[in-house]
Amino acid sequence: KKEIVAPITPALEPAAWGILDIVKSVIYVMFAGIVFSLLLGVFQGLVFRSKSSHDNVFLILHTVLVDVFILWFIVHTVTRTFGERLSSLGLRAAKLVREIWIGICGYAAALPIILIVLGLLVLITELLHLKPPAHPLVEIFVEEDYKNPALIYFSIFLACTVGPIIEEIFFRGFCYPAFKKKWGAWWGMVLSAGFFAAIHFEKLPQILDNQ
Repeated sequence: KKEIVAPITPALEPAAWGILDIVKSVIYVMFAGIVFSLLLGVFQGLVFRSKSSHDNVFLILHTVLVDVFILWFIVHTVTRTFGERLSSLGLRAAKLVREIWIGICGYAAALPIILIVLGLLVLITELLHLKPPAHPLVEIFVEEDYKNPALIYFSIFLACTVGPIIEEIFFRGFCYPAFKKKWGAWWGMVLSAGFFAAIHFEKLPQILDNQ
């Protein structure tokens, strides 16, 4: 019954940004992704004379560029456009070790539920004869197993550290405060979680096409 999170994470002032800024950020990120894809495609064609040469390398490079752009855009928007500190995104050095430990404990407590849900999803896919496509990283691991092991190690690092951290900053630090200011804490959590799920929902049409 003791409060754990409240004393560690003090109440923050309402976010200076709003829903429109989230919409703008999504548009800018999508546009940046298209521009990076075009530039890398041109560079790949000019240097390697083949669009299929080093596809996995350029795929990872594109991911890195988009991640860097997202991080830069959020930091620039919060610090320059609105004049806020990085602490408004939840990035605080104070009591960092203790907060990390609480996060680990929370994940360990939720792990049984995660495993149960995962088991149910596997059961549903088996009953409905669904064939989820492999994650792009798995395809990279298979293709680059012997040719380029360094790319595999970098992909693992990118997927397990850089990607999740930037996603947390965007969805929890940037989106959630705006949703919370507009609709309250509970709806803010639901909407930010739903937004996160929607971004990672692009595989559903491919799953259904496999039937």
